Amino acid sequence: MLHESRDWLDRASHSGPLDRLAVEASLELARFHVSAREYEQALSLLHDRERPIYGLSAQDLVLIHPEALGPRLELGGDGHEDAPDRAGVFTVITPYPDRAAATLSRVAPELRYVDERGEILSDEEGTGEYMTPSFVFDPEISRYGSRIAVATGGAMWAKMGTKMVEMIAGGLIADAIPAIVTGRCPDLTFIGRSNRHSAAGQLYALRGCGLRIMRRPAHEIR
Repeated sequence: MLHESRDWLDRASHSGPLDRLAVEASLELARFHVSAREYEQALSLLHDRERPIYGLSAQDLVLIHPEALGPRLELGGDGHEDAPDRAGVFTVITPYPDRAAATLSRVAPELRYVDERGEILSDEEGTGEYMTPSFVFDPEISRYGSRIAVATGGAMWAKMGTKMVEMIAGGLIADAIPAIVTGRCPDLTFIGRSNRHSAAGQLYALRGCGLRIMRRPAHEIR
């Protein structure tokens, strides 16, 4: 069934302008490829073919994977988890890793001030009273995307992580980068941006944008 769906989307993508239904189906399929760690297939579905897509905005082309905080911490929830192997690591799967890294670089300073309540502290408030990241690492690049990590002592709070994911997705929407935002991908190899040539265009911030969170099917929760 998955193979047949992929063949149908391939044919549709070369036959003319895509409609909303076809693109949404394509993105959902890309999400399953990310879950299966089939990144090449996900990139193929995310790739901008520079063809018209009816009724879609940049917001529709950025999805949040339901396991962006890991398999046991729910987006939008109230939970807390000690998971040193994955806490605070966010990966952007996209055909445009350099552009995504530029977006992450712009968002990075604000990630430092997100507390465990999901609030962004101001410089005047400081970070002493609340739990916030002690450090934000520089974005790194992979063939399949880019990632950024925050130092939280191996812990993550659902509200903190959800806010960070929303900020990252908002930046990608503002820069019109088709992508899926997920958590740590241990099978991908990343390098620092300083090792790659990157020409970042003019970037624009976007506030208050709505985001589509792809809900996790019940049978996937473990």
